[in-house]
Amino acid sequence: MGPAVMEAAGLAAFVETLRARALFERGASVSIARAPGRLDVMGGIADYSGSLVLERPIAEAAWAAARRVDRPLLEIVSLGRPACTIPLEVLAPGGVPTGYDDTRRMFEASPYRWAAYIAGVVLVLARERRLPLASGIRIAVASEVPEGKGVSSSAAVETASMSAVARPSVVSCAATNAAASVERPRTSDPE
Repeated sequence: MGPAVMEAAGLAAFVETLRARALFERGASVSIARAPGRLDVMGGIADYSGSLVLERPIAEAAWAAARRVDRPLLEIVSLGRPACTIPLEVLAPGGVPTGYDDTRRMFEASPYRWAAYIAGVVLVLARERRLPLASGIRIAVASEVPEGKGVSSSAAVETASMSAVARPSVVSCAATNAAASVERPRTSDPE
């Protein structure tokens, strides 16, 4: 089975799961994105310091679906985990996005530590692309990328989430080149 056929089968399975679990309203416009895991061929984790690396995508991927909602909440659903709901006021008190370090600490003390990868995408858009956190977003993610195996499972989830969220149907901001900002919260906090 070729890569395009595998990707189409993965998309069909993801969409069917979204439908079966009624994660979005029937007939609603939903933005869907895919990001493969990756294998470090050369360079390892040197990309955190801005070094050049050689990566190879793997067949396993993360999928994300996003939709704007009328409630001031960030609703995160990761298939196989309990849902996480974050009031936008927590991420942007008084409309001002929290700092990366403050947000990181908030999630470290939370049973939803996994959700930091997805909430971080929204925070990056708010801080770096001036996304006004006025209306909420529902994001559903599913990943086939093995966790803790050195194939960038968290980066795949972040990239798929960023690609799904940074579309005009989901957010209204200058989100061009937003995916390049995915690694920002991991490497620095320019406060």
